Amino acid sequence: MIDAPKELLPFIADYKLNLISPQIISDEDFTTQKHQGKFSTGFGTLMQVIKHQNEMNVVDIIKSAPNVDSDSADMIEEFSNFKFDRDPEKKGVIDMCKGMELYTLKTQVEGAIQILKSMNVSDDTIIENVAKEFNVTTDYVKKLMIPEAV
Repeated sequence: MIDAPKELLPFIADYKLNLISPQIISDEDFTTQKHQGKFSTGFGTLMQVIKHQNEMNVVDIIKSAPNVDSDSADMIEEFSNFKFDRDPEKKGVIDMCKGMELYTLKTQVEGAIQILKSMNVSDDTIIENVAKEFNVTTDYVKKLMIPEAV
């Protein structure tokens, strides 16, 4: 695979490389919350998302995925364009379904805040109404209203 002069070839490592093609892996080989397959780690969930990334059922894959490591979750976010809120209590492990639910709630609350701000509603009214509507604490709404300085 390397275009090098013949005299350098003895110094170039020649090793076996195994490639995995998600497209040829059967869906039965992937592990879900209800089924134990050959790929039972976050890597397997990642491979399944890559395989189905252009299909509507990626959401179903994420919802049925077992807990995955944070590195796999980072890659799944990249391939699926989903974002997950991470539970600070569970270091290194992501509950995919819960993370997606938390992110969805966060974006809905942020959207409601923006709409009410554009209508010139007072901050106190926004906090009270959004907290009540989405069944979240007022502290949560306040935190989303005042983004931390980067």
